[in-house]
Amino acid sequence: MPENGLERISILIEFNVLQKISEVREQVSKWKSEGLSVGLVPTMGGLHNGHKSLIKSASKSCDRVIVSIFINPTQFGDEEDLDKYPKTQESDCLLINDAGGSAAFIPNVLEMYPIGFATKVSVSGLTNILCGASRPGHFDGVTQIVAKLLNQVSADRAFFGEKDWQQLTVIRRLVRDLDISTKIISVATVRDVPTASRWSAFGSDALQRHLLVGGTHRQRHPNLQSDSWGVSRWARRGHWTRWIVYPMRSRKASRASAPTN
Repeated sequence: MPENGLERISILIEFNVLQKISEVREQVSKWKSEGLSVGLVPTMGGLHNGHKSLIKSASKSCDRVIVSIFINPTQFGDEEDLDKYPKTQESDCLLINDAGGSAAFIPNVLEMYPIGFATKVSVSGLTNILCGASRPGHFDGVTQIVAKLLNQVSADRAFFGEKDWQQLTVIRRLVRDLDISTKIISVATVRDVPTASRWSAFGSDALQRHLLVGGTHRQRHPNLQSDSWGVSRWARRGHWTRWIVYPMRSRKASRASAPTN
């Protein structure tokens, strides 16, 4: 008999739930031996329509899609309550299956960070401005877990929300600098307002708006949403360095100096 909800879900909808790194590698190796392409959508769970759009995009681009669900403790700061982060794994698996995902990878903390784990992964320069300036260490946690997931899954493509531009830029640099073969795909993220049981999660624009940028941060940075859109537009034009050089300038001054081309 199934021992937990995830096992019941796996049996009821014939959905593949993987909890060990060895299981993921075995499954991906089998798919690739059959000539199938593999996509990865990293999340922290609490899935909503934003994640669904990522999974659908991945399933259109790849033959098989793995969605990881892992609440990564190393990217939470002192003011962010890790223990209260919603855990909705059963409903997440139903959403993944409905969106066209092939499997969920749901490891526990010891699987990802075994006793004695001592390695850090950090991208210098891009991680100490904007969101990173008010959340020291956050992006080190992001790059650490993304590096591990890309290595564990060895997907052909990994899909991330386009609106979270700073995170996307950091991940692209990580992949380039470490010669990781997985191609990073950005997807225009569907915005969603989470309820108490449906928080935004890793890799989605709504994440930064609701959970990782909580009420305190929104009070400190009331213009964060419109400013982040500005960063996205400027970065697309190749003007990211202007935000690095002048991260603390006012919105008015920044917009006055924005390139017109």
